[in-house]
Amino acid sequence: MVDYSGWHVVQTHPSREEIACSHLSRQGFETFLPRLRSSRLTRQRRTKHTLRPLFPGYVFTKFDPASVRWQAIDSTIGVSRLVRLGDRPARLEIGLVERLKQLSSKGFVAFQDDIKPDDTVRILSGPFDQWIGRVAGLSEGNRAIVLLQMTTRSVNIEIDREDLVKTA
Repeated sequence: MVDYSGWHVVQTHPSREEIACSHLSRQGFETFLPRLRSSRLTRQRRTKHTLRPLFPGYVFTKFDPASVRWQAIDSTIGVSRLVRLGDRPARLEIGLVERLKQLSSKGFVAFQDDIKPDDTVRILSGPFDQWIGRVAGLSEGNRAIVLLQMTTRSVNIEIDREDLVKTA
């Protein structure tokens, strides 16, 4: 018999991750919603920092299907469905959520890659959100100079290292 206790994935309705977590918690389920810090430029040219889900449309919940009435999860406000393998809840790999919790500080996941020159990185926030670039150098104050390939030329931008993650 397979042991299904541990962390499971819950699919939420669009942009309803926090509501789903709140209602699951009220029912006694432990939940975790990993978030990334995101920055954007306002019309007044000010930077606004917000938190957005690391996995949009999904939250994690911890329970033992053998001892909990888990079918109630599907009818919880904000929840679309509990992800299953057949008729049983799909369990996440042991240690995955715990590792994400270790990387979380100040309410968001902060990837602490050893970013160095010539690394290929993805930008996680700001006007170049989700762009891929190459680290051209490191500057003072936890910042990196990233080379972005535009249509006709390459452009160097300076960005916080915490807004970067290495890509394969």
